[in-house]
Amino acid sequence: MSSSYEIETKFEVEADTALPDLTTIDGVAQLGEKQCFHLSALYVDTQDLALTRAKITMRRRTGGKDAGWHIKLPASGPHSGRKEIHADLSAAPEPAVGQEVQIPSEFRDTISAVTGGAKLYLIAQVGNDREETQLLDASGRAIMEFCDDRVSTQCFLPGGKPQRWREWEVELAEGVDEVADLLRACESTLVAAGAKVASSPSKLLSALGDVAP
Repeated sequence: MSSSYEIETKFEVEADTALPDLTTIDGVAQLGEKQCFHLSALYVDTQDLALTRAKITMRRRTGGKDAGWHIKLPASGPHSGRKEIHADLSAAPEPAVGQEVQIPSEFRDTISAVTGGAKLYLIAQVGNDREETQLLDASGRAIMEFCDDRVSTQCFLPGGKPQRWREWEVELAEGVDEVADLLRACESTLVAAGAKVASSPSKLLSALGDVAP
């Protein structure tokens, strides 16, 4: 098991919106490697969505650079980042619709106070075709990661509906100090290109739609 902190911001964007020149973001001098991934995430919660209500997300994701089980915990402040705890894919079986989900044993203590030991079930699936670009400063240091995401989802709760959308996501590299300045610079450039700051804080809440708590 390992953990990290992530600071990210999301933007809603139309399917045909052109990507701006990302080097026009203040602080970004050059672009690094671009990679494409297909990600598939299975989200797990209690039947009454205790984790979602507590702003905790738990998923099993395949594809990309960090395939595995993840728990994201709430941030303590606007720029403090969310703690993300990781476990290997092999730490627990793949969840299936309508069946009680077994989670990595190392996750149980983290969520027990919230779930009270209630059974866990698969609540949503999020598929994502992602184009990911490293944003570098003048020294060549990676300071941010820009993701152009085309998302399709299924909600397995009563009343849930399949959905599709596109979003841009910016995640700051660990150890970057200029957090607020970089986030403001990203917002300025991306909004000018036609994006809007996302009304939903996460893909899971967007996937749940009207059945979100």
